[in-house]
Amino acid sequence: IYPMTTGRNFDEVIRVLEQLSAELPGEMEPVDLLAYARQELKTRERIQFIERLTREADQHISIRQFDRALQVVQDGLTKYPEDATLSKLLRSIQADKTAYECEQARKSALELMQQLGRNERWIEGLQQLSSLLSEYPNDPDFLRQRQEFQLNCDLQHRASVIRENLDEAV
Repeated sequence: IYPMTTGRNFDEVIRVLEQLSAELPGEMEPVDLLAYARQELKTRERIQFIERLTREADQHISIRQFDRALQVVQDGLTKYPEDATLSKLLRSIQADKTAYECEQARKSALELMQQLGRNERWIEGLQQLSSLLSEYPNDPDFLRQRQEFQLNCDLQHRASVIRENLDEAV
């Protein structure tokens, strides 16, 4: 029996031990070994299942399909609810998803600010930046844009005042 276990062929070991248990009903050693082999087989199946599930989740993560990756892991937790590896993977995917969504929101906000700047909508841009800086207080891009928008808003206001003064003088 020992040579069969070194090759990790638990199915064959279990078959042989079941046969021995049937042939030797009063002997406890084949029964104990059979229980051990069955437990090892279950452990091996669980490990293989989790490895396969982890690879599948990683594939979804690599193409930013976080919801699908979460679903895969949650399905695994249904089968093995106490598995620490799956629980850790679930938390990791949730954190990755949150970080990705925050970065996407930040990129969208940057694009909006660039559009407002191209359209010289300085006051609206400053209002947007005020809100954005409450979410991203130390973001260098938003801080730089606030300076740019404030400068352009001030320049626009000064130009307006100069035009009004010229109109009154004429």
